[in-house]
This record gives sequence, structure tokens and C-alpha cells, in this order.
Amino acid sequence: GKLTVAVQTFADFDTASASGPTAGTAWTPAAAAATCFSTGAPGDIVLVRTYYEWDVFTPLLNKSLVNTGPNSNTRLISTVATFRNEPYSTTTPVGAKCT
Repeated sequence: GKLTVAVQTFADFDTASASGPTAGTAWTPAAAAATCFSTGAPGDIVLVRTYYEWDVFTPLLNKSLVNTGPNSNTRLISTVATFRNEPYSTTTPVGAKCT
């Protein structure tokens, strides 16, 4: 698909901020498939990134808007949000964490 959501958990905000996004020129279907989805445990720092591959169809603007490589005719648009999970439980949920 064109929309990819990556959700990672971290122990602190410093570690989360050191995790850089994927650049447009490095975006491939393999990069999209390798994204993580971990909602985390109570109190975890959660970083959510979304990536959208936008088709550029205006010939005059292609050179200035395309950022996913030459002749791709797409622009990778991304956004990020970081937050701390509420301490909603005293027991750690059994769930997968991305490594």
C-alpha cells in the first residue's frame, strides 16, 4: 500500500529522538515491510511514524517534488508523534516488542 505505519517503543525520550526516519531516497518496498509495530507496555515511550507515497503527476513540478529517486514520480511524506503510555496496569502485557 501507499501508507505505512511504524510504531516503536523506547525506554526514554533520548533514545527515541536518536532514531532517525527513513529518507525518501532509501524508501523501498523492503523498507516498508521491515517497519515495526509495537504498542508497548504501561509507561513506555512510543514513537509513531507514518509514511505516505504520494504520486506526483504534474510534469513541471516533478523535479522539485520527487524525493524517492529519479524517475519514480513519487514523493515520500512522513510525520512523527512521540508520547508516553499511561500506567494503565501494574502487570506487563504479553506482547511482541520490536528489536
